[in-house]
Amino acid sequence: MKFKKIYIELSDICGLKCDFCPSRKGIRGVMSEEKFQNLAHEISNKAELFTFHLLGDPLLLPNLENYLKIAKSEAMKLEITTSGFYLNSKNQALLLGYENIHQINISLMSFL
Repeated sequence: MKFKKIYIELSDICGLKCDFCPSRKGIRGVMSEEKFQNLAHEISNKAELFTFHLLGDPLLLPNLENYLKIAKSEAMKLEITTSGFYLNSKNQALLLGYENIHQINISLMSFL
């Protein structure tokens, strides 16, 4: 049995200050590439779809491409959720360069 979707929080770092987000307080961090590699290998066959999302914006990661390469090497079908605030031409080209990215969501919650 596979899960429909597994959410992966690569980072809880985001440049916005939304009222609903608990990550504004406390220590913030980024999952190491090594930890993600191990996790991806362990769970890549456990779900149909994997989502980079929740408390941080994955587009803020300077090494996002490394995470995307790892996911691709593990045949992980991805969905990415972003505030859209960091969706510049460089990040657009990066995301469009990976055929395993199934969907890109732009959350409007931070702008309400």
